[in-house]
Amino acid sequence: FDNRPKENRKYTDAELGTFVQLPHKSLIEEGVSPKVAKQFNVCFDPRKNRIIFPHYDWIDTDKIVGIKGRTTQTQDEIDMTGTPKYWNYISGYRKTLNMYGYNVAKEYIPERSKIILFEGEKSVLKEFTFNRGKGCSVALGGHTVSEEQVNFILKNIPLDCEVVLAFDKDVMTKEEEGESFIVDEAQKFRPFREVSYIYDKYDLLGEKDSPIDKGYKVWSYLMKYRKGVK
Repeated sequence: FDNRPKENRKYTDAELGTFVQLPHKSLIEEGVSPKVAKQFNVCFDPRKNRIIFPHYDWIDTDKIVGIKGRTTQTQDEIDMTGTPKYWNYISGYRKTLNMYGYNVAKEYIPERSKIILFEGEKSVLKEFTFNRGKGCSVALGGHTVSEEQVNFILKNIPLDCEVVLAFDKDVMTKEEEGESFIVDEAQKFRPFREVSYIYDKYDLLGEKDSPIDKGYKVWSYLMKYRKGVK
């Protein structure tokens, strides 16, 4: 029996007061425009050397419910020092009760007639960069869609909007997950919404890439040939 709170605790932007209100250069080098970084209030923590991604509540969209910090260290440095890749600045934040980026994307989802579900924050920022600040994506914080996230989408996303699952490459290739797992996740929205998923049939992505990590051309190709779910 789960007796944890059914919603996240909410905070104001004052929680970001100790951070530098600018993105780290590594984020820009990865293809996120400074304009989009500002749109999502991405910051930097110089004390812990972490890129700060504020998570705003999906209902009270001006309130912060989570602050996730991603180290700027390389994978080799992480392995050598034992530094955690991610750090949660607000304890108790439940990502299953929210979707990163929805506070911004909700304005553009109806006109784009779709909502794209990525795993991580950077993928959302890249999709918004490709669409000049008018993206239609959110991040789940993992590769399963929680019951709360499914219910929220069905309740708040227009009926004519397609749900697109865009999970990382390793989910597509893992023996215990793979394409059948992704289809099962997509089925959670049927028959109430049109659903599709991205599948890297021709091995265009690296083993841990998000579908958007290889740039605009590859992303556009994968989107064009996404698979529908009946």
